[in-house]
Amino acid sequence: MMSRGTVREALKALECEGKIYKIHGKGNFVEAERHSVDINDMQSFSAAEKREGNIPSSKVFFFQMMKAGEMVAEKLNISSEDKVYSLCRIRKINGKPVMIETAYLPAVIVPGLERYDFEEESLYHILERDYKIEIMNQELNIQLSRASDQEAARLEIEPGDLVYVEKATARTVDNRIVEYTKSIISSKRAKYRIRLSRREDILMLDELKLSILCNEEKIKRQEGYAVDSIEDMYWEHVDQALAQVKRNNSKICFYLADDVMELMMRYISNYADFLILNRMEREKAKMYVDQALERNVRVALIVEDDCITICSEEKKEQICIGTKVIDMEEFQKKFLFGVGREWEPIKCVRYALNHL
Repeated sequence: MMSRGTVREALKALECEGKIYKIHGKGNFVEAERHSVDINDMQSFSAAEKREGNIPSSKVFFFQMMKAGEMVAEKLNISSEDKVYSLCRIRKINGKPVMIETAYLPAVIVPGLERYDFEEESLYHILERDYKIEIMNQELNIQLSRASDQEAARLEIEPGDLVYVEKATARTVDNRIVEYTKSIISSKRAKYRIRLSRREDILMLDELKLSILCNEEKIKRQEGYAVDSIEDMYWEHVDQALAQVKRNNSKICFYLADDVMELMMRYISNYADFLILNRMEREKAKMYVDQALERNVRVALIVEDDCITICSEEKKEQICIGTKVIDMEEFQKKFLFGVGREWEPIKCVRYALNHL
């Protein structure tokens, strides 16, 4: 038989782990399973939950075209007299209601939206497939509130229970607002997960930075080494330094301009995840990209005067744009903003070009 003290300690441990919760005067209760909502994830609700192995579903309880009104108009940056679609759904995971989601979209950019069945189809998938609207970023505002009687009934919780109120505006690659959403999310069945991607997790290197990283000047000052051996020592340090960076689980983006030694490419492509070749002779750039993709490099960008070519093992895409006036340092920062969130390469480049 266990003592009361042992039982109390066990219950306290379970409460700390979030497995149970305590109500004063009533006792201890088993905590319901809570699903994670990833703040950094811009996938559709359905796609995100399917990826987690859950079964998502939706119930539409209101869907029609209406005047925007002052509040929605301000969020969408349109006139209050402009028409919007209002789509209200109860979103469920494994059959249990998790959130009430109300989305507003300007009718002028999504004509005929009412012909779709949003209990069966994903809004974001429809936007991208049929309207060529790609959501590039979202701005979220999250607060805690209490469920109203109507919200509680729809979420199958008690009136006054804690809920998350999430308000979000979604923008396209050209920074146009295309959606405003308000979601009421049950705190009993959902929790927020935040993945912080630090910029320093992606190490941007060019030849100068690589030289500093490997202490080239220190090597050259050492006595007892023949001049011919300095280059060998330098590349040995390159190999060791980059290997250490990879052991720290950092990604490496290497930036090369103009000409480059074949020896450097041979070393860095074993470690670099991303490669940017800026205004290099075209055939030479293509040769280096082919070599890099055969090794460790996941994505390579060839920047020319009139276009940027995005190369990966799966495909090659080209964006025609004048690049002579591009601030390469800012371009890389914006490119890596997307890389850090593991966006598709073409998405990273489009974001960078539209936010310089």
